[in-house]
This record gives sequence, structure tokens and C-alpha cells, in this order.
Amino acid sequence: MYSRTLLILAAACLSACADRPAPAPAASTDPVAPVLPATNPLPVAAPAADLSTVPAGFIVSTNEPFWQARVDGASLALAGADGERKLVVESNEVSATGRHVLARDAGGTLEVTVTDKACQDDMSGAAFPFTGSLSFDGAAGSHGCARRLTDPLPAVPNQ
Repeated sequence: MYSRTLLILAAACLSACADRPAPAPAASTDPVAPVLPATNPLPVAAPAADLSTVPAGFIVSTNEPFWQARVDGASLALAGADGERKLVVESNEVSATGRHVLARDAGGTLEVTVTDKACQDDMSGAAFPFTGSLSFDGAAGSHGCARRLTDPLPAVPNQ
């Protein structure tokens, strides 16, 4: 009787398993194998150059202290109350929020950041397409406005 019951249970299990779909193949042990099926590929990130509208060349102007930094290719010309300096651009990188430039000369390091945010000069009221800041040797930055190298100086609104 015991072997007959065992035989009936085994048959019931086999018939229940026959109604189920075939199991999915085991996951690959290859660490490079894709996790998702080929019909559902992962989205591809946009290249960094497409993330920001801030151009590689631009001019940043600040007020009190009055500085103007002109980034053009591998050089940065800095003009201010102390005269003019020529710095070598070490990096000019774009991000989702704007552009970050690092330049250096014998006098130190200058970091320039330009963001995709419109700016109004706080003294003249002129409108600029970008906001900028200058930071000397890691100190707190001087904030100002920025424009493309090809943009004319914005007109000052009527007072």
C-alpha cells in the first residue's frame, strides 16, 4: 500500500510539472554578457559635448573686483586692475550645467565656471546669455556674466 501511494504521488507531481512552461535558461556566468534581452537595449548617454550650450570659447566679466577672462583655445587672457596675465588652459570641460576651465601661469591657478543661466550685469543692467565666476587659487569666486567670443558686448538698457 505504501509503495502504491508513493507511486500515485510521483505521477501527480510529474503531471503537474508537464503543464508548466519550460524554465528560463540559467543566467550567464559571463560578467560581460548583457543583462537585458537584445530587444530591450539600454539607453545610450548623450556625448558630453551635447550637454551644454556654453561654447568652448567665451568671455567672463565680473564687477568689484573688475576682471575679464577671455578663454580662446589653449589660452586664457585675464585683464583687471593689476594688469593683464596670459594663462595656459589645462582643462576645458563641459557638464550638464555648463563649462569648467582650469588655467595656470607662474602667478597661480584660475578656475572659470560658466553656466547655462542668463545673467544681468548688476551694475549696468546689460543682459548676457550666461552666468560666470572666477576663482583664484581655490579662493571664493567672483561672480559675473559671460558671453560667447563672437557675441558683441550687450547694450546697456536705457536708464
